[in-house]
Amino acid sequence: MHLSGVSRQAYQTGLACHRREGKVVMSTLTQAIRNHNQSLAKTLQAHARGVGGGESQTERDAFVAFLKGDLLPHARGEERHLYATVDKLVREHEKPTATMMVDHESSTTTSRRLS
Repeated sequence: MHLSGVSRQAYQTGLACHRREGKVVMSTLTQAIRNHNQSLAKTLQAHARGVGGGESQTERDAFVAFLKGDLLPHARGEERHLYATVDKLVREHEKPTATMMVDHESSTTTSRRLS
């Protein structure tokens, strides 16, 4: 299992290893998740700039592949593993992850529409 591109061991220990300039660097799980989210956001922005009605079929296919192969599995992993924990911690404040789930539903709808 991977949560936000982080291994099960990293998730369980709260630490993640990654390589930076050829060296193995330890970081907290939250930093690894932030880094992965930033990477997804940059890729999404790049695809979004190229989609607007005049894109080629290749560009459209690449965007759909990113949505289905990266963004949506990431969203499902967050919903399955992260949101339940967050919801338990902040239950008294209703459901703070609701807006994030709407975002995931929108990504799913968009990938289906573009396919």
